[in-house]
Formats: sequence, structure tokens, C-alpha cells
Amino acid sequence: MKIKYKQLSLTGDEEVWVVNLKEDSEEIPSLIDKKSVFPAWHMSKKHWITVLLTAATDFNRLRVLTERSFNLVR
Repeated sequence: MKIKYKQLSLTGDEEVWVVNLKEDSEEIPSLIDKKSVFPAWHMSKKHWITVLLTAATDFNRLRVLTERSFNLVR
């Protein structure tokens, strides 16, 4: 989905692509770096994270997080 940077508590009014992914609640604090992984936007912050989809995002990390999310929701 597209949201504004400020919705991630970042400076700027530009829109950016993000994805919300389900994650183990115990893992979330160690994953959030506020550079590419953020507390969930518009979802429960206890069970979800938001990942910024930019060139700076590590594709392999995104792939692993996506697979884990898929396994948690199926």
C-alpha cells in the first residue's frame, strides 16, 4: 500500500510503498530499526510490522519476513 512518510513518524509528505507483515510478537522489538522496519501502521503493533519498500530495503530480509508472515497467517 502507499502511505506518507509521516505516518511512519518520518519527516516528509511524500508517499512511499510499504507492506504490513505478521510477526511473532516476541521477535518484533528486535526487528524494528525505524529505517526499513517499523511498528505496524494501521494494524496491531503487537502482532504486525510495516516494512518500507524502497531500494534501501534488503530484499533477502524482506523475503524471509514475508515467508514467516505467510506461515503465521495460514
